[in-house]
Amino acid sequence: MDLLSHLVAALVYAVVGVGVLGLGYVALDALTPGHLGTHIWTHRSVNAAVVLASGMLGLGLVVFAAIWFNGSASLGLALGWTLAFGLLGVGL
Repeated sequence: MDLLSHLVAALVYAVVGVGVLGLGYVALDALTPGHLGTHIWTHRSVNAAVVLASGMLGLGLVVFAAIWFNGSASLGLALGWTLAFGLLGVGL
């Protein structure tokens, strides 16, 4: 049963992490002129791709650090801290 609870916790962390990264993409898209996906896929803008990649890498590191340092706490408390720091990272 211990393995199952750890797998469920990993799945919940993954869902929270992907959700925070999705919000980060929406925030970054709102800050750039035009639609970021159009610049990358239609106009083949390397600069837009670098901006998106660096934003996602930075936000991913924030989420990773929040999970890493709070992983030993209970699942609810650790998810709360991960979500709080993730949303702070999106805001910043």
